[in-house]
Amino acid sequence: MAERLKIKQFKQSVKNMTATQKFVRGSSFKLRRLASTVRGKKFEEAVAILKFSVSPTAQKLNKVLVSAGANAEYNGNHPKGSLFVKNIQIDRGPIIKRFRPRARGRAFPIRKPMSHIYVELGVMDNG
Repeated sequence: MAERLKIKQFKQSVKNMTATQKFVRGSSFKLRRLASTVRGKKFEEAVAILKFSVSPTAQKLNKVLVSAGANAEYNGNHPKGSLFVKNIQIDRGPIIKRFRPRARGRAFPIRKPMSHIYVELGVMDNG
Protein backbone atom coordinates (compact mmCIF):
# COMPACT_ATOMS: atom_id res chain seq x y z
CA MET A 1 0.00 0.00 0.00
CA ALA A 2 2.85 2.39 0.81
CA GLU A 3 4.44 1.84 -2.61
CA ARG A 4 1.16 2.59 -4.33
CA LEU A 5 0.88 5.93 -2.50
CA LYS A 6 4.43 6.85 -3.49
CA ILE A 7 3.71 6.13 -7.16
CA LYS A 8 0.55 8.23 -7.09
CA GLN A 9 2.39 11.07 -5.38
CA PHE A 10 5.18 10.93 -8.00
CA LYS A 11 2.70 11.05 -10.89
CA GLN A 12 0.94 13.99 -9.31
CA SER A 13 4.20 15.92 -8.83
CA VAL A 14 5.19 15.34 -12.47
CA LYS A 15 1.78 16.56 -13.59
CA ASN A 16 2.25 19.76 -11.60
CA MET A 17 5.46 20.60 -13.45
CA THR A 18 3.94 20.81 -16.92
CA ALA A 19 2.23 23.43 -19.01
CA THR A 20 0.48 23.24 -22.36
CA GLN A 21 -0.74 25.78 -24.82
CA LYS A 22 -2.76 24.76 -27.81
CA PHE A 23 -3.62 26.53 -31.03
CA VAL A 24 -0.60 28.85 -30.97
CA ARG A 25 -0.31 30.81 -34.20
CA GLY A 26 3.06 29.89 -35.58
CA SER A 27 4.79 27.20 -37.56
CA SER A 28 5.74 24.04 -35.69
CA PHE A 29 9.00 23.94 -37.67
CA LYS A 30 10.07 27.34 -36.31
CA LEU A 31 9.02 26.47 -32.77
CA ARG A 32 10.89 23.15 -32.87
CA ARG A 33 14.12 24.96 -33.77
CA LEU A 34 13.82 27.04 -30.61
CA ALA A 35 12.71 24.10 -28.49
CA SER A 36 15.84 22.14 -29.38
CA THR A 37 18.05 25.01 -28.17
CA VAL A 38 16.54 25.08 -24.66
CA ARG A 39 15.81 21.37 -24.13
CA GLY A 40 17.88 20.00 -21.24
CA LYS A 41 19.03 23.40 -19.96
CA LYS A 42 18.44 24.93 -16.54
CA PHE A 43 15.10 26.71 -16.23
CA GLU A 44 16.52 30.20 -15.67
CA GLU A 45 19.02 29.80 -18.52
CA ALA A 46 16.27 28.64 -20.90
CA VAL A 47 14.07 31.62 -19.99
CA ALA A 48 16.99 33.99 -20.62
CA ILE A 49 17.75 32.41 -24.02
CA LEU A 50 14.14 32.74 -25.15
CA LYS A 51 13.73 36.23 -23.72
CA PHE A 52 16.62 37.65 -25.75
CA SER A 53 15.94 35.64 -28.90
CA VAL A 54 15.13 37.61 -32.03
CA SER A 55 12.39 35.27 -33.23
CA PRO A 56 8.79 36.34 -32.49
CA THR A 57 7.85 32.70 -31.85
CA ALA A 58 10.34 32.64 -28.96
CA GLN A 59 8.02 34.85 -26.90
CA LYS A 60 5.20 32.31 -27.32
CA LEU A 61 7.45 29.47 -26.19
CA ASN A 62 8.80 31.56 -23.31
CA LYS A 63 5.27 32.22 -22.06
CA VAL A 64 4.53 28.49 -21.77
CA LEU A 65 7.91 27.80 -20.14
CA VAL A 66 7.34 30.48 -17.49
CA SER A 67 3.88 29.04 -16.85
CA ALA A 68 5.36 25.57 -16.26
CA GLY A 69 7.87 27.11 -13.82
CA ALA A 70 5.08 28.83 -11.93
CA ASN A 71 3.14 25.55 -11.77
CA ALA A 72 6.17 23.72 -10.38
CA GLU A 73 6.80 26.43 -7.80
CA TYR A 74 3.19 26.81 -6.67
CA ASN A 75 1.86 23.24 -6.88
CA GLY A 76 5.02 21.18 -6.45
CA ASN A 77 6.91 23.42 -3.97
CA HIS A 78 10.06 23.32 -6.12
CA PRO A 79 12.22 26.47 -6.27
CA LYS A 80 12.93 27.72 -9.80
CA GLY A 81 16.68 27.37 -9.23
CA SER A 82 16.40 23.58 -8.99
CA LEU A 83 14.40 23.08 -12.21
CA PHE A 84 15.51 22.11 -15.70
CA VAL A 85 13.70 21.69 -18.99
CA LYS A 86 13.03 17.97 -19.15
CA ASN A 87 10.98 17.84 -22.32
CA ILE A 88 9.49 20.24 -24.84
CA GLN A 89 7.19 18.81 -27.47
CA ILE A 90 5.83 20.81 -30.39
CA ASP A 91 2.97 19.26 -32.37
CA ARG A 92 1.22 20.50 -35.48
CA GLY A 93 -2.18 22.02 -35.05
CA PRO A 94 -4.83 22.89 -37.60
CA ILE A 95 -4.06 25.12 -40.56
CA ILE A 96 -6.25 28.08 -41.39
CA LYS A 97 -6.58 28.32 -45.17
CA ARG A 98 -7.29 31.57 -46.94
CA PHE A 99 -7.14 32.53 -50.61
CA ARG A 100 -5.96 35.72 -52.30
CA PRO A 101 -7.11 36.69 -55.77
CA ARG A 102 -4.33 36.76 -58.37
CA ALA A 103 -4.04 37.70 -62.02
CA ARG A 104 -6.26 36.14 -64.69
CA GLY A 105 -8.83 34.84 -62.20
CA ARG A 106 -6.52 32.57 -60.26
CA ALA A 107 -6.50 32.06 -56.51
CA PHE A 108 -3.34 31.96 -54.41
CA PRO A 109 -3.57 29.88 -51.19
CA ILE A 110 -2.36 31.33 -47.89
CA ARG A 111 -1.68 28.83 -45.10
CA LYS A 112 -1.72 30.05 -41.49
CA PRO A 113 -0.36 27.18 -39.38
CA MET A 114 -0.96 26.57 -35.68
CA SER A 115 0.97 24.51 -33.15
CA HIS A 116 0.49 22.82 -29.79
CA ILE A 117 3.23 23.32 -27.15
CA TYR A 118 3.86 20.89 -24.25
CA VAL A 119 6.55 21.74 -21.67
CA GLU A 120 7.67 19.43 -18.86
CA LEU A 121 10.16 20.45 -16.18
CA GLY A 122 12.26 18.21 -13.94
CA VAL A 123 14.06 18.67 -10.64
CA MET A 124 17.87 18.52 -10.65
CA ASP A 125 19.71 16.17 -8.33
CA ASN A 126 22.15 18.00 -6.08
CA GLY A 127 24.05 14.86 -5.18
